[in-house]
Amino acid sequence: MTDTLEHQAAAVMMIGLPGLSLDDTTRAIIARGVRSFLLFGRNVESADQVRNLCAEIRAAAGEDAIIAIDHEGGRVNRLRDVVTNWPSPMGWAATGDVPLVRRASTVMAQELSALGINLNFAPVADLLGDYRNPVLGTRCFSDDPGATSRFVAAFVEGHRAAGVASTAKHFPGHGDTPTDSHVDLPAIARSPEQLMGEDIIPFLAAMRAGVEAFMISHVWYSALDREPTPATLSEAVAGLARLDAGYDGLIITDSMEMGAIQSLMATEQAVVRALRAGADMVMVSHGSDRQRDSLTAVARALEDGTVPARRLEEACSRIARLRETTRYGAAMPGTGTALAEEIARRGVTLVREDADLLPLARGEGNLGVVTFSGLQGSQVEDEAGLPPLTAALARRVPSLSHLLASPETSPAETAARLDGVGTVVVGSSHAVGRSWQAETVNSLLDAGKHVISVALGDPFDLLAYPRVPTFIATYSDVPASAEAAAAILFGEQAPEGRLPVEIPGLYPRYHGFRQ
Repeated sequence: MTDTLEHQAAAVMMIGLPGLSLDDTTRAIIARGVRSFLLFGRNVESADQVRNLCAEIRAAAGEDAIIAIDHEGGRVNRLRDVVTNWPSPMGWAATGDVPLVRRASTVMAQELSALGINLNFAPVADLLGDYRNPVLGTRCFSDDPGATSRFVAAFVEGHRAAGVASTAKHFPGHGDTPTDSHVDLPAIARSPEQLMGEDIIPFLAAMRAGVEAFMISHVWYSALDREPTPATLSEAVAGLARLDAGYDGLIITDSMEMGAIQSLMATEQAVVRALRAGADMVMVSHGSDRQRDSLTAVARALEDGTVPARRLEEACSRIARLRETTRYGAAMPGTGTALAEEIARRGVTLVREDADLLPLARGEGNLGVVTFSGLQGSQVEDEAGLPPLTAALARRVPSLSHLLASPETSPAETAARLDGVGTVVVGSSHAVGRSWQAETVNSLLDAGKHVISVALGDPFDLLAYPRVPTFIATYSDVPASAEAAAAILFGEQAPEGRLPVEIPGLYPRYHGFRQ
């Protein structure tokens, strides 16, 4: 095998890094020709550290290295408090304000550029077709093709204005399944006509807005492939993108180490099949052994013709085009905090108010709050170690009774801890499928408490405890969203948000109280 073949193989690979700086193992893989990289939370400590890491990468791999990250807002935030802690995409859509989303996207991309990052694996263009979907939820803008298209296009346009490439994911649509592809292979039975008529519409909007990349999902589309085949490995799905949708930009796979792939074959087999099927870049995010083995496997596939030379030329041409259209190193635009706060203020939605519990009184001692531990990686505690919702309420009611419950905390224990408290705010998160949260809410209602539910994830929590009389959807647990919810609870601001999704059997899309 020649060095030339190996460098050609390396050109189509994207790898993750193990730590906060460039280690010797990664340097050795870079020496073999890899020039595309993906950052995770494990690579992030501070703004200066991320800038230094990106500079290290470019010093080793070249100034036109592609450095990517998943930075969607809400629950997918690898950068934590290094940059603005944005609300989730569903929270952005709840504002109904497309120009606001475009402005926020520009600032988000400027913050990435200032760190040295030039490719964002966002926006999520999936329609949330199944509310039980465990991996998407508030990462989706909406369940409506038209609304999703408008916000996806605005997001892409905002990033392009800042010179940072964006990625519409997860083609051809990952929203209509309750299975997490990180764990196993989801199956979707929608026909090509259904996909083109609904799911792919936001991807077409992203194309028109100039999106630089599509990410292919690890989902089996049974109407396209008879045998269980992740879309990343499917020639039929690649054909749907290239021929039916007319897309000629970069196609990148989701991580080839996810459960949907690992349950079927080894990573190095999968990367070869993905390239042969039509992917232009394959992502091996974690293990250095898998990265080395995958690189070797692709080089051998080029040598023996398993991956035709023409296929590699197409891929490399699209990757080169991406390198030429991105830039990095823009000055940090101050901060996006004000925009994040505006999105939260205008997006948080009062869905139900049947018991006339609002507004609450500031300083009132007869108030409790329950939140649940270990649910969302994006949650940021305040200086006192309180979850954002608890901290926002405590600023208004210093004598607030608060409880951080775990799955092991029994509803009876929660009720006992709040004995004597008349009104309880419950900050739930993804309560559908997490029965202990619904049991807690119902036990408080049975105990005669005035219960106000604040959903810190998706708004479908109401399906888990439909008796609750007052319900607010924040769409994310970031501090700005918690503060906006508290302001509505205490009558400091009028609710403005509208549901971007239907709550099945309860409330239609675009429902929400406005005053």
